Amino acid sequence: MSFGWDFLPARVMRLALVGALGFTLLAPNAHAQSDAPEAAAGVPVAPQAAPEALDNQVHRRPLRVIARFRGMETTDTAGVASVPAIAGAQDRLARRLWNGGHSMPGWHAFRTVPAIVMEVDPSSLASLAIDPEVEGVEEDRLAKPDLATSVPLVGAPTAWSMGYTGAGVGIAILDTGVEASHPFFGGRVVHEACFSSNVPTQGATSLCPNGEPTQTGAGAGAACSGMGGCGHGTHVAGIAAGYQSSSMAGVARDAQIVAIQVFSRFSGSVCGSGQCVLSYTSDQIRALDYVRSIRATYNIASVNMSLGGGVHATQSSCDLANQSTKAAIDALRAAGTVTVIASGNDGYVNAMSEPACISSAVSVGNTTDNDNIFIPSNIASFLTMMAPGTGIRSSIPGGLYGNLTGTSMSTPHVAGALAILRQASPSATVGELVSALRNGGQVLSLSLRGSSGTTYNYSVPRLDVVGSVNAVRGNVTPATGWWWNPSEPGRGFSLETRNGRLFLGAFLYEDDGSPRWFVVNAPQNGSSFSGPLQRFGSGQTLSGDYRAPQMVGTVGTATLNFTTSTNGTITWPGGTIAIQRFPVNGQSVAAPQGGSPTAGWWWSPNESGTGWFFEVQDANIFISGYLYDAGGNPVWYVGSGPMLSASAFDGNLQLYGGGQTLTGSYRAPSSSMTVGQVSLRFSGSSNATLTLPQGRTINLARFTSF
Repeated sequence: MSFGWDFLPARVMRLALVGALGFTLLAPNAHAQSDAPEAAAGVPVAPQAAPEALDNQVHRRPLRVIARFRGMETTDTAGVASVPAIAGAQDRLARRLWNGGHSMPGWHAFRTVPAIVMEVDPSSLASLAIDPEVEGVEEDRLAKPDLATSVPLVGAPTAWSMGYTGAGVGIAILDTGVEASHPFFGGRVVHEACFSSNVPTQGATSLCPNGEPTQTGAGAGAACSGMGGCGHGTHVAGIAAGYQSSSMAGVARDAQIVAIQVFSRFSGSVCGSGQCVLSYTSDQIRALDYVRSIRATYNIASVNMSLGGGVHATQSSCDLANQSTKAAIDALRAAGTVTVIASGNDGYVNAMSEPACISSAVSVGNTTDNDNIFIPSNIASFLTMMAPGTGIRSSIPGGLYGNLTGTSMSTPHVAGALAILRQASPSATVGELVSALRNGGQVLSLSLRGSSGTTYNYSVPRLDVVGSVNAVRGNVTPATGWWWNPSEPGRGFSLETRNGRLFLGAFLYEDDGSPRWFVVNAPQNGSSFSGPLQRFGSGQTLSGDYRAPQMVGTVGTATLNFTTSTNGTITWPGGTIAIQRFPVNGQSVAAPQGGSPTAGWWWSPNESGTGWFFEVQDANIFISGYLYDAGGNPVWYVGSGPMLSASAFDGNLQLYGGGQTLTGSYRAPSSSMTVGQVSLRFSGSSNATLTLPQGRTINLARFTSF
């Protein structure tokens, strides 16, 4: 298997004709403060250029800029500047510039964004700077393309089984174009457009098929050719909405695709050598502007932008440097469409690329299939979420398929998920959709060390389509972790939800006081889960050789109903009991410290009779082991106490007995015995090494096969 790597440089490559422009970098909103973006330890990042003013640059050679208008008090019902108000300001500025003797090469007036783009010389830049209606001027910067197990991982097939496939919903792909005839799309590329620039002074040539800066209609959004990166848009579109079979499909397999080409062909030193594709900020804004005008026609739920440029450590500095792009994203958001953007692949642990860092965008970082961050994916405290983007197989031009890796591949997973959410809840607001994405996700706790030695701790959701569907539809999904009945503390419940299913282990006892454990594996239906209650026996002992378990029977049905994510009931052969989240510290349930392992089921794939459940709350861990005695009878072990660090625990393991039966009246556990010390070391959010009391060491991984 080959991987394609599309890692961006640390900051966007600037126009060779203009020279390097830097950014003012402010302190990040991270747990450890820094005055500049910081790379992960061991990840090289190109140095930042020193800040220089636009007027210094324009004296060297012509410069493309975006001029923003002030005021715009007149707004439409969506709360954004109205089209007539914008057009009036643009017309007045054009007349003032023309009357002042400026020719305004490359002029473009946006429709719903209060700004214009043009090429300036020192004189016209000075006129813009003093114009009474111009609020500010920014460089028209460039961006590069920001490069089959992932779809089941995020739960898309379960969402399909619920009837949500993205049918009737559109996804706009702003990229290097899409091969509409590719069989992966099944004729679902319903509209195409191109926004590309001819700027001879900067070596830029339009990639629109007609050679002009703008083209719409069939064929307009075709994939470019002859340069690296031209297959990027086709690959991204396939991840969002491709379909060949149930085992080879994108996230929203029935969604409509709107293909918009936003890159230009460049030659000369800006490419290093040869030719390359880069995208002007103004062309991206023109495309966003256009999407808003056709949004209702194609019911566009999301815009995918797998591209990126300069890096910012705070959203405030990013918003300030990208005000025109933010205005376009805000206008789409007000109309009901979410803009989803790749966080970038520079290896920053406290910063993100623009435009992903804009506060009204949804930013996406890259995880591996075992829920670890894939460095060099950028991450910061203001990252919206993560999604798998490592070794993703999708469509490439020529009717073929290939593997690519990067945040570009993570982003269309989320864009596709938004199409599913829009189908599941047509009237949901953008705020509700984004909240559902985050609240329905699997929370990852990440601890990353920067090149300076500073540690950055984050808790960030990883996309879970089913969890998000349930969240947007108001269904209650219980929190993964330890549950109990405070009135009957002899009962303990290890509970995890994933991709629309619940996996529960219940600690109980036989009438003679010997431990017994049961398992429920059930699908979600609204706020309920119902499935057979299975009883296990004859499996792995604590110290003996590996022995596979046997299910010794089904003892009835268990139904779990939840009123909130932390409260519910279980109805089973023993009646109905109330359950709630268990506080590990004995007082209140607490969020885990940054960098802690994810809560849930763990196992050794080579010793599948050994089941473990771990949960960290604050800096305390609660461990349970589902094992057997020498006679094959289930027994269970518990360990708890403070963590040595976010990735290490040493403590005693206790054996329990003599407590509550499945159907009998309540009986507290009467005995426990310390069997020795365990040592637990985590290497990431989903891998660990467990050393048992007798010294035997086993390698554990997250159990996700339910």
